Amino acid sequence: MSPPSDISVELERPLRVVLSSATALAVLLGLFEMSGTSAWSRLNFVAILSLNISLTLILSGICGLKAYIFLSRSILVAIVLYVHSVAFVAAIIVDLIFTTHLRTILNVCSVDRSRYRLPSLLILFSEALFVSACIALTLYRSYLQLGKHHPSRAARASQG
Repeated sequence: MSPPSDISVELERPLRVVLSSATALAVLLGLFEMSGTSAWSRLNFVAILSLNISLTLILSGICGLKAYIFLSRSILVAIVLYVHSVAFVAAIIVDLIFTTHLRTILNVCSVDRSRYRLPSLLILFSEALFVSACIALTLYRSYLQLGKHHPSRAARASQG
């Protein structure tokens, strides 16, 4: 029987494929959409939402779960990942509410979302730093553990 982390990764993979396909399809349809801004805004809503759900699944779901398991199922890691996920969802909702959809002079669909995108990017960045720090801590701990049982260290201890 495989460990629980492998099962969750296997369950998330098809969902990420569907979400990334939905993002790509929405963007491609938006390029050829000429009927009006409302259709483009719906397509863009799907693209933004599916892209951000995919991002949070990758970062919190896969990397965060690995960090949680590597650090002996630390409750602190679980709480921090949960808080990051909730904050990211809230920032994406605000981003989607205040996103404006425009058409350029050449009738190309465009989006103005620069003001409200920064909080979600900062949350993603801080979550990536946290997960990286957890994995670095795990590597450091395993390095220390390896150093205690290294054969050359045992040979030096027996000589002294």
